[in-house]
Amino acid sequence: MTRTRAIHDRDLAMDAVLAALRADHPDQAVVDELTDRFVALTRRERALYDTVKEFRLAARAAIGRTA
Repeated sequence: MTRTRAIHDRDLAMDAVLAALRADHPDQAVVDELTDRFVALTRRERALYDTVKEFRLAARAAIGRTA
């Protein structure tokens, strides 16, 4: 999964939470389920960001050693 896709999926999940909360009578179970999905996607997106960051740092170090 690309970081762009992870962010897109997270944003869609947040939109779903907001839509559920805007209902005349929000269903707490639905809101909880959608919120859990949002949190899981946010954690996944953060993990992907951290992996890319580590890769970039390692690449810079490797390039510095070969230059």
